[in-house]
Amino acid sequence: MSIEYKNPAIAADLVLLRYDTSVNDLLVCVHRRLNEPHKGELALPGVLMGYDEDINSALQRAAEKVDVTSMGVPHQLLVRDMIGRDSRFRVISLPHVAVTNEVGSGTWLSATDFMQATEQLLPFDHDDIVCEAVSVSGNSVEQDPDMFAELMGDITIPNAKRLAEVTHSGASPASFKNLFARLYQRTGETIITGRGRPTALYEPR
Repeated sequence: MSIEYKNPAIAADLVLLRYDTSVNDLLVCVHRRLNEPHKGELALPGVLMGYDEDINSALQRAAEKVDVTSMGVPHQLLVRDMIGRDSRFRVISLPHVAVTNEVGSGTWLSATDFMQATEQLLPFDHDDIVCEAVSVSGNSVEQDPDMFAELMGDITIPNAKRLAEVTHSGASPASFKNLFARLYQRTGETIITGRGRPTALYEPR
């Protein structure tokens, strides 16, 4: 069988996450597409990479679509190469997830909406990308302390429990003390949140 070789377009799709303490939820940034396909629909910010452009520059351009100028280190997700994902031409996506503290001009949706959705919320394969990104953030307590700190601000056991809850990671609250003893150490400092007792601050071992 002969194969016709053509160069596919490469997309850089970006999942921007932030934890909103006012609603105790993890939020995902989307925006309304200005061009076809799916013009006017909510979607992840993304761009087609230029021939001489690196992935970080492309992701920064994607962030600028929602007026976000600062974000944490992007983490690459699974490559998306579904044939027919874009009606214009063959597109392979290199999706990434990054944390930001900026609100920008995008629309912020609850991560829970995606994790519990029974119908498609976004075009292309963006729903799957978001769900993977949310799972990565939930696992950051154990696998990526820097991302955990970027999302939650302070590395504490209560914050780990909150992140597990909003990302539906399935982590057992009873296991957090053992997890922290294995991966983190106390800084000797505490913070006061709400009306409870002071909460110990931790740092990676």
